[in-house]
Amino acid sequence: MSRPEKYNKRFIRTANYSQLLKLMAICILITLPFSGIFAQRYNLSIFNISNGLPGNQINDIIQDKAGRLWIGTMNGVAIYDGLNFTGFDKNNPVTNNPVKTIFQDSKGNIWIGMIRKGICKYNGTSFEFFNATNGLLSDNVNAITEDDKGNVWIGTAEGLNRYDGKIFHSYTTSRGLINDNIFSLFSDSKGKLWISTIGGLSRFDGKNFENFTTDDGLTSNITYSVSEDQSGKIWIATYLGITTYDGTRFATFTRSRDILNERIEKLLKIQRVESFMLHMVVESDSLKRHYKFYNCRQRFTKQYCQNNFTGPRRKLLVRNVERIGKI
Repeated sequence: MSRPEKYNKRFIRTANYSQLLKLMAICILITLPFSGIFAQRYNLSIFNISNGLPGNQINDIIQDKAGRLWIGTMNGVAIYDGLNFTGFDKNNPVTNNPVKTIFQDSKGNIWIGMIRKGICKYNGTSFEFFNATNGLLSDNVNAITEDDKGNVWIGTAEGLNRYDGKIFHSYTTSRGLINDNIFSLFSDSKGKLWISTIGGLSRFDGKNFENFTTDDGLTSNITYSVSEDQSGKIWIATYLGITTYDGTRFATFTRSRDILNERIEKLLKIQRVESFMLHMVVESDSLKRHYKFYNCRQRFTKQYCQNNFTGPRRKLLVRNVERIGKI
């Protein structure tokens, strides 16, 4: 017999069996939750126009305070309650025009930004429409958000608007904005507004713009979106990777630093989905450290994933440019 085998026999003969059983029980209790996670299987459902969507190209998805999903497509908006898709009257502009972005404000109003048709405000019973004739800088609306004072901010292809409930105020490069072509807006925990544009990143404190470019540490001047983690660090999605900002310094993540795809259009906050902590990345495969990421391409091989979150009935919703999937 080999020496290790003799050692094992001697250990078994002299071991305290009650302690051994306790040790085995502890090991089982520790590993049991993880075995369930790794063995878990998901059922994938695909939704497209055959299921009731107005269009197969999905531009945005939000979940309202009632738990319903609002889905913006190139052929209008749809509402999903977990069972069925519904919409509005066929003569309503939000029904038959491209919808780029959707946002729900603190009062419960749904704001719908459209391509070439301006913006719509829906209070649950009636619609109010705004366009360039009402003060919008452009009828092409790309982003909507709200600040801590209740102002609604609208990012367009020709500048930034602030709606105070009565009139639209305009902000362009002439007032300090880094670029007028806006991709997205983000209001951080300190009340500052981040504006992602095709020519860099602006931060607005209510009075002045502070602008950032590659000279300051961005990986690219084409910035798609901004998010904030639980520690207050700012994450910036760009054409050439991810940049983080801790208030003092910029750090970058590119293909050489564990990003599988450098073009990242959107970062979402960490979400809990059935015991998982997920930090979603849009138009990227995943990040492999610092945060756990769900790899979109493992489940959608056609085109690329663009949005992920927990929808009705706590399902993980994944959007790509040609369909929406429920896991």
